[in-house]
Amino acid sequence: MDVTASVLLKGSWYSLEQCGRLLSDAMVLYRGKSYSSALALAMIAREELGKHRLLLEAWKESEATGKYLTVDAIQTACEDHVDKQRRALLSLTFTAENSSTLDIAVRTKLKHKPSDKEYQQAEEVIQTALKSLAKRAPEERHSARMRALYVDLQDSGLEWIRPSQMLRAEVQKLLND
Repeated sequence: MDVTASVLLKGSWYSLEQCGRLLSDAMVLYRGKSYSSALALAMIAREELGKHRLLLEAWKESEATGKYLTVDAIQTACEDHVDKQRRALLSLTFTAENSSTLDIAVRTKLKHKPSDKEYQQAEEVIQTALKSLAKRAPEERHSARMRALYVDLQDSGLEWIRPSQMLRAEVQKLLND
């Protein structure tokens, strides 16, 4: 069965609405010091944003071509958590360690004009770092959601990863990013 453009548009809107609800609930949890649950809900909200963008793109394509996707195709596309995180990637935040290559590049850009060779070389370093971060971010966000939700055995086999042990500072950084 084919999914019409109007159904795709409704789904896109509903996903965006759900994203907002989940973020609002995540704020309540964070204020209540339930940090790992707040993080998990915020990451699920980000996935809903990715689903919104996926469905909006499908709607636009359907409107432009008159071709419709099947129910199975839409459901399958909406199952991939990392892809939804990737689609929700709207911005990146990076922190440069003191005296790292990235830190030096940022400082170099601040000291030079865009027409300077040093500025342009520094920009290349920064863009390379941002591309790497953009590639890693969706998987890292999905992994953070999993760590925030589930108790899992560490790779060493000696200890357990516990969501309740996530530090406020770690959660705050992930939420801000």
